[in-house]
Amino acid sequence: MLGLCAMPLLMIKGSAAPAVIPRITLLPIALILLVMLQALLGKLVYFEQALLFSLYMLWIALLLLLGHRLRSEIGLPVLVTVLATFLLLGAVLSMLALVFCSTTAGIPGLIR
Repeated sequence: MLGLCAMPLLMIKGSAAPAVIPRITLLPIALILLVMLQALLGKLVYFEQALLFSLYMLWIALLLLLGHRLRSEIGLPVLVTVLATFLLLGAVLSMLALVFCSTTAGIPGLIR
């Protein structure tokens, strides 16, 4: 969900340098083409499986582009520090929620 909030950064023209697409972004796109080819050849039972896989791969490709753009805008050390901090914060909050909800002192009637 947070990746969706950060996606408008891809649309902002930050510098005069042309937009560079990292080579790793071509991998999810190639996998999309491969799965769509399998779907068109009838190798998949349900077309929706190929569609769902393609949407996930498109999301991955967009997140790779976003990561490349963020790295070029704010620098790799700052990006890694911010991502690690929020990953740790999310893990601590998840652990606290689990401890709170698993005790008998949790919110009555919320979890049975």
